[in-house]
Amino acid sequence: KKDTPNFFNTKVINKNEKYEIEIVPKKPNFKMLSLFYSPLAPFIVPNYFGKPSIDWKNAEALRVLSESILYYYFNIKIEIPKTNLCPTIPSRLSYIQFIASLLDCKISDTFTDFMNCNKEQLLLSNKDDTIEDLADIEDIDDSNKRENLNENDEKVQNNENNDNNNNVNKNINESESGENKNDKDEIYNHNDQNNSFDKIGVDIGAGATCIYGLLGSKIYNWKFFCTDIDEDSINKAKENVNKNQDLINLFSFIHNQNTENVLNNVIDSSLKYDFCVCNPPFFSEKNQAHQNKRRNTEAKITELVCKGGDVEFISKIISDSLILRDTIHWYTSLVPKKSSIPILIDKLKENDIFNIRLGSYCKGRITRWILCWTFDDTDQSLQELNPCN
Repeated sequence: KKDTPNFFNTKVINKNEKYEIEIVPKKPNFKMLSLFYSPLAPFIVPNYFGKPSIDWKNAEALRVLSESILYYYFNIKIEIPKTNLCPTIPSRLSYIQFIASLLDCKISDTFTDFMNCNKEQLLLSNKDDTIEDLADIEDIDDSNKRENLNENDEKVQNNENNDNNNNVNKNINESESGENKNDKDEIYNHNDQNNSFDKIGVDIGAGATCIYGLLGSKIYNWKFFCTDIDEDSINKAKENVNKNQDLINLFSFIHNQNTENVLNNVIDSSLKYDFCVCNPPFFSEKNQAHQNKRRNTEAKITELVCKGGDVEFISKIISDSLILRDTIHWYTSLVPKKSSIPILIDKLKENDIFNIRLGSYCKGRITRWILCWTFDDTDQSLQELNPCN
């Protein structure tokens, strides 16, 4: 354990509340989601306690659940192909929020307006046939409110006090700025987002869903260059982005035909990028990908397996970073296994890279790590934390 590097949990790093906003609740309301996203309805089954849930071993149910979460909580429309990896939205969101903390980024005004709007009215205005009876929604909402009041009276009271304070501050700010904003029930207009962007990122191996790009562009207004070695995945990613008209101008796609490189000779090195993200193949052999019977591992082989597994793939990012250096300010990658971290950190130090950060997040029984490094020795990001030993 003396050789184990320091692990910085994202909850420690994200001290500012602007990074910790809970967008997706820990226990989504499945019945509510199914009302707004009708393809989910056939997969709703009672759990052990008789409450609405899904069969977590059903690959199709998991795909539709991810689609419904993106639709309701983010106003993102997407179709996850049966042949590709199905992303778990909360874990992908944790990675994106970690990057936001690294770059000190705020949630965009556009997405803030969406979170504060009346989602029911918004989704109705989209002329989607997924909602059959608004009364059913109101019944669910009322029952949820009664249940929350019974279980969390004190918490509700505190929230009401905070809301009152926030309303006072909001009124003061509005009076000072002269702006007359509508109240919380106004319809969110997603076409108001302009074509400007805050940061530029590269998604290495974006896949058919380009989930990191969709979340990052929607929440923080980042621009993404999405790469993948599978041309079919690139084409499907383009189709998914095209379903979201407000995000189209924030995406560029690159078909990487060079399997030896992941960044060098793939992206335009004349540009400057703020960060890169990567969800590397976890396994070195195909049979390893299907050993865990409790997890759905339906995906293309290139999404799960590569020679040398996650260590070899992330090592390619390190090698390319030595060539590109300041072309990308923060190089980052998800690390699936704790045992891989000392190997990768040693590889960074062997190449005189010492400005390293390490984050982690835990979803259920699964912990993932995020390895970050930069060639900018003057970067003061997270200076209250010590670099990895």
